Amino acid sequence: MNIKKENVNSKEKSMFIISTFLFITSFLLIGLNNSKEFSNIGFIMIGVLLVFYFCFFLLNIVKRKYILKKEKWIFLLSFLYVMVYFSGIFVDINMASITNVIQVLMVVLFFLGVTYIPLNKINERIVFVIISGFLFFHLFWWITQGFPSSFKGAVANPNSFGGYIVFLLGIMFIFYKAKSKKSIFIVTIPTLIGICLLFLSGSRSVLLVALTFLITYYLWPIFAKKRLIFNAYFIVLTGIIFIFTYIYPKLSTLSIGKDLNNYSFKYTGKTFFSGRQYIWGDLINVIDEKLLWGYGSAASPSSLVASGLSAHNFYLQTALQVGFLGISVLFLLFLSVWNYLYLAKLHSKVRIIGSLFLGVLVYLVFEVSLTQNNLAIALLQWLIIGLGVNYTRKSLLSKAEIKV
Repeated sequence: MNIKKENVNSKEKSMFIISTFLFITSFLLIGLNNSKEFSNIGFIMIGVLLVFYFCFFLLNIVKRKYILKKEKWIFLLSFLYVMVYFSGIFVDINMASITNVIQVLMVVLFFLGVTYIPLNKINERIVFVIISGFLFFHLFWWITQGFPSSFKGAVANPNSFGGYIVFLLGIMFIFYKAKSKKSIFIVTIPTLIGICLLFLSGSRSVLLVALTFLITYYLWPIFAKKRLIFNAYFIVLTGIIFIFTYIYPKLSTLSIGKDLNNYSFKYTGKTFFSGRQYIWGDLINVIDEKLLWGYGSAASPSSLVASGLSAHNFYLQTALQVGFLGISVLFLLFLSVWNYLYLAKLHSKVRIIGSLFLGVLVYLVFEVSLTQNNLAIALLQWLIIGLGVNYTRKSLLSKAEIKV
């Protein structure tokens, strides 16, 4: 009997190790989608993950046959967001619109699938070791390349590399469990390497993500005391995001903008205005002409403004495609997730995820991901948000079992 139990336990441990290894390495491989040499591998892994979590979500819904009442708004607004994009097909009917809607649907279902990941079957130590190894490898790679100032690793450009690293670091924090002073010291080493890689990428947007994370994490015990303050914090941040997006193009023509530009160049070696002010200004003018519905699910800046570049702003890209209606549904979806996290505000992992979640929102001011363009980073972002819902549900269900 003991031998049989030992065999079962060893098999379970082996399965945990294998499943954890596959789980984390798949999210490392999707980063190759942005590389020149191995983009096919990354593309295939993105497809595999999207299909897997789509099936995983459906199986869980069929098996459970219910959704927690407290999660209903997350599910409703997720599908409403997809429906808004579906309606955008009829604004400009073409194959690109249909493809983009399918992509949005698959990404949303990926997010919902992540909320049902069996967290008890993931070996947190293995996740930490693999991500740490990944970070060490890139530091060594940077050294062998001769210490380049804008390091991009296996990714196509330094900005994407920085985005990939910052969210990968976030996932490492989520899964790492500090049990002693020694374990805190151990996590410090890969964290410092990760921070070094962020600076080496030269991406300023990821430094803002890190700053948002730190401020939110350390202020969490203060604003999480009451739901009203908790929501106010979220609304103030999103308000700053939308105000900044609107006034940034106008600042370049004002004296305060010139002062900011001088200070930025003096202390960072880079100008405050990166060229986004021209793209955003043109896009805002175009969006104003079709503010409510947008130009269709596959509308792109290159077809509507002279620059021919990416919007470099997920919110403007969304408004361009599905208008004020799409932005409103997106905001309500984010707010519903934020409110749900409040239900497990004392959970240490939810605190980390909530802080990372706001970091994601800040990142989207400067880059287009989440549902399109850079799907490698998008899946990492949805993984973080989905894990937040997952841990919150787990916390609520455990409390319900205690009461019973």
